[in-house]
Amino acid sequence: MADGTYHVTGGAPSPDPARVVEAAANLNPAAPEDFGQPACAMVIERLDQALVVVNTRDPSDPVARLTRARSMLDDLSPTTLEPRRGLAGLFDSRGRRLKQFRGDFNDIAVALTEITGDLSNRAGNATRQGATLEGIWEDLRTAVSDLDVHLMAATDCPEAESESPSPLAVRIDGLTACRTAGLGALPLIRSIQNIEARIAGSLILCNSAVDAWRDGWTISLGLGGRRPKRVRPDPAQLLPLRDALLGRIDSAISELSSVEARRTGLSQRLEDLRRAT
Repeated sequence: MADGTYHVTGGAPSPDPARVVEAAANLNPAAPEDFGQPACAMVIERLDQALVVVNTRDPSDPVARLTRARSMLDDLSPTTLEPRRGLAGLFDSRGRRLKQFRGDFNDIAVALTEITGDLSNRAGNATRQGATLEGIWEDLRTAVSDLDVHLMAATDCPEAESESPSPLAVRIDGLTACRTAGLGALPLIRSIQNIEARIAGSLILCNSAVDAWRDGWTISLGLGGRRPKRVRPDPAQLLPLRDALLGRIDSAISELSSVEARRTGLSQRLEDLRRAT
């Protein structure tokens, strides 16, 4: 406001006195409509850009991909390697079951490799979005600092204290609203960057768990060479790798669902700030 109460603690350094003097020299109290306009325009433009980034959704839904991966792994239980007991076991054999299990493993391993490719792309997108938001954050902080300079120059002007709303007082109110929006967006953008980092980290861990499962089972099932080896896999040795992967997938699904809800809330708050400018 014209009484100088525009300043909010935090988010930007104190204005440089030399810059305040320079801004004051360019101020025409009778026609202040363009005073501080470049900084205002920067805030509005960067808020719009941030909203585009936040509201852009990857078409390859990682939660759906992970849910599909989990379903396939649930169907691939090492306990099926053991022949049935009793009369049914007379027409069953460990070799036949191993051959079937190997085929199922190869099919699912191929499918999971395709899924991890999609997850890697999503992780890369999250990293790139975080970098884009960093540039937006830097520009917003610069714009808020510029608005501080112009607001200090304007509020020091005698015309700002007139009883009736002067053009300068109206301009100060506009600059104040723009600054408030820019300053309020800074922590929101940081929070969104943290979400993008969590998404990327969670998906990378999932991919590493898939690699460990695939490599471990390839060796245990005798598929590490050019030809399948004669082996007798122990289900008790296969289960820990599968269960570790299932646990990692469950953690990722929970993490992604949680941050998506948080992201939606942050997006709404950014939109509210944009409407206030």
